[in-house]
Amino acid sequence: MDAINLLMQDHQKVDGLFQQFTQGGTHYQFEQLFEQLRADLTLHTQIEENIFYPAVAKYPELADMVKEAYQEHAGVKKELEQIAGLDNTTTTWSDAMQKLMTDVKHHVAEEENEMFPKLREVMTQQHLEDLGQQLQDAKSKGNMDAIQNKSTFATSEGQSNYQS
Repeated sequence: MDAINLLMQDHQKVDGLFQQFTQGGTHYQFEQLFEQLRADLTLHTQIEENIFYPAVAKYPELADMVKEAYQEHAGVKKELEQIAGLDNTTTTWSDAMQKLMTDVKHHVAEEENEMFPKLREVMTQQHLEDLGQQLQDAKSKGNMDAIQNKSTFATSEGQSNYQS
């Protein structure tokens, strides 16, 4: 699968989680959904920042888009950290989740409507396929790391934030 299609699948998965949030639920359901969302977004941002964006930034016509994407990722990471510390039964939590959803959807729209089409114009299909394989390999490794150490989760700096 090429890199763009793989990333768009991730976007669809996150959108599905957002839809579940908007349907309401119990404290426990929201807690579980948030942890899934946080894990998915963390892994997605890691593969984009470490593999995808460096490859895309090599094309001068995409460099500004990549710079903006890094900035948007930094904002989302801060929002995830903030939300993790809130009580999910409060309006503060609901407002923070709404802002996160809006920001992520904005970021996704920019990637899918601006960056990805331009990338298809400048990058060969073979390069997109190779990049997609690198992303998939990194995702698989990231998922295995999470499975092997279920008690820890990545913070925005990629370090464990679990304390026993």
